[in-house]
Amino acid sequence: MKSGGGNSEFKTMEFCMSKLFKTPCETLFAFDTKQFPDYSKYVCEVFDADAKLARHNEVFPEDLKKAFELGAKLATNALAQ
Repeated sequence: MKSGGGNSEFKTMEFCMSKLFKTPCETLFAFDTKQFPDYSKYVCEVFDADAKLARHNEVFPEDLKKAFELGAKLATNALAQ
């Protein structure tokens, strides 16, 4: 994403949201996520279902933890203002 220039777009959105809500804004990225709850129910040869499930089992819990921590941080900062 960074090499494609997508990160600069998110930085612009963060800046705008920070100005709109008058509080710091942060972005959390989660990549290579699951598109279907059960890949066996779909014909989609674009994705390797086994790799998606393995990544989901290994990485997604960490993404959830990061999202929870960021939410707690943003809520705490909002209450402090």
